[in-house]
Amino acid sequence: MIEKKKALLVVAGGRAIPNVLSLLWLKPQLVRIILSEQGWDHQQAFKDIALSIPGCQIELIPNVDAYNFDVGMEACQNACRLDPDKHGPIDEWEWIFDITSAPKVTGIAAYEVAKQNGISCWHVDAQRDRHVSLVKHIKMDTTKFFYLTIDDYMKAQHRTWKLATGPKASYRKIVEDWAGLARALAASPDTIELLAPLRDKKPFDVITLPASLVRSSLLQLIVDEKLLEVRGSSDSRMTCWFTSEEAAKFIGTGDWLEFYVWYEAVNSRLADSSHCQWGCSIFDGSVEKELDLVLMYKAQLTVAECKAEQNPYQAKRRHLDKLEAKANVLGGSYVCKLFITNQLRVGDNFQSFCDQAEQYKIVVITGEQLPEMAQILKKEATKPTYQRI
Repeated sequence: MIEKKKALLVVAGGRAIPNVLSLLWLKPQLVRIILSEQGWDHQQAFKDIALSIPGCQIELIPNVDAYNFDVGMEACQNACRLDPDKHGPIDEWEWIFDITSAPKVTGIAAYEVAKQNGISCWHVDAQRDRHVSLVKHIKMDTTKFFYLTIDDYMKAQHRTWKLATGPKASYRKIVEDWAGLARALAASPDTIELLAPLRDKKPFDVITLPASLVRSSLLQLIVDEKLLEVRGSSDSRMTCWFTSEEAAKFIGTGDWLEFYVWYEAVNSRLADSSHCQWGCSIFDGSVEKELDLVLMYKAQLTVAECKAEQNPYQAKRRHLDKLEAKANVLGGSYVCKLFITNQLRVGDNFQSFCDQAEQYKIVVITGEQLPEMAQILKKEATKPTYQRI
């Protein structure tokens, strides 16, 4: 039996998260949105996520009187009409109505039209993880419906993705033993000074450290964890080197910051590893785009760029432009975007960097805030700074 093509009618008005849940679950070929005269605050974000689903067409039905029952019924009846020349045989299509965010009168009108035509009419309670299918029952795995994994989200948009590899296949497992060290790097006042000479160094490269770090507890912790070996302890000179490729990659390339953000999300039980990962790549056609962090929370995607480097705010590095471009292939304005650095909120370029971030609706998280990362991630996932839906 050939599976029917899906058509989704959204009667829009309030929050759109439930509508996006329906959208991503169904992956419809056609979406029609009934809009009242007041419009819909979340129209653009919903369109962004719908258009990122390959083959999905969107049509708007604007200026429907939200207080006129007959007008609402007529709008819903007209919305269900398909042109055989454009859409093919009508019996190849299956309609689903989503009235979750609908104005009350129009929602009732849509329900009446659904009853007359034997169409499943959905109401989704995203806060309590409840899904009601009126008129026509559709079997639903609510666990998967409300908690789309990264895999689910990527498949809905026909994107492929993978985890970055390390020097060895066991790299990601090895660094999990360094969670305490990652937390120390996020919290220590010595981190910026210590990391500067270690940046991008290879294993066993001899590195000179500032004398001011001789008594650093952070340096001692790294030595105790056997990532660095140190020689000399005079007030004028101290040298060290990474003891392994894993150590050089974890600290020298900034992987520790990506890992730390991921660890705080998972350790705080905001997400598990199927809903949050660090060091990822997605493929936009044949183009590979790196994402330092990907977090799914109730079908809402958060992506983060993590930079443990000097001068991350310089415009020529184009970190914000690149993050915006990555988000655009995954849902545009529906995606929550974070720029995370261990550097402080200072410097000639910082304010202009923040101004550009605000234009892109990117949240900037700096070194002073790293110890509160778990709380920040939870807040941005549940009540984002820049409203998505």
